[in-house]
Amino acid sequence: MHINKEAINKLLLHFLKTIYQYERKEIAEFSLGFPEVYILQYLKQYRSKNIGEISSELQVEHFAASRLITRLEKKGYVVKSQDDTDRRVSSVRITPAGLRIVKALEEKHSRTILNNLENNPDLDMGLFIEAAKNIHRILDINIEEE
Repeated sequence: MHINKEAINKLLLHFLKTIYQYERKEIAEFSLGFPEVYILQYLKQYRSKNIGEISSELQVEHFAASRLITRLEKKGYVVKSQDDTDRRVSSVRITPAGLRIVKALEEKHSRTILNNLENNPDLDMGLFIEAAKNIHRILDINIEEE
């Protein structure tokens, strides 16, 4: 399949607009932006991480991660605690309320995708799965495989 640069740029802009608008819907419904959702998903998987590990995972400065964590803490989704041996290190743990909001987000995402795939017979579930599994390769992003 041959595709020119202009078509690639239009597709990428379409993809970015779609993700941006989807995030706007999440902000309106859950009052959470992508970075906060990512932190909660990350903490759901690992239960507890220190701020340095979270900033490294997000690839942001320590202060930026700390600011995001403070917002989540104010909402009751995470708790911070200082390390007993090194007071400079704060660990962050997801709370039951944080786990509930992650579950609500996951249910919304899966319901949206499954409903739209079922209600649009022209959409191919296999193509969606392959694109989702390979988007990091297409965009040359190095991520750890889960």
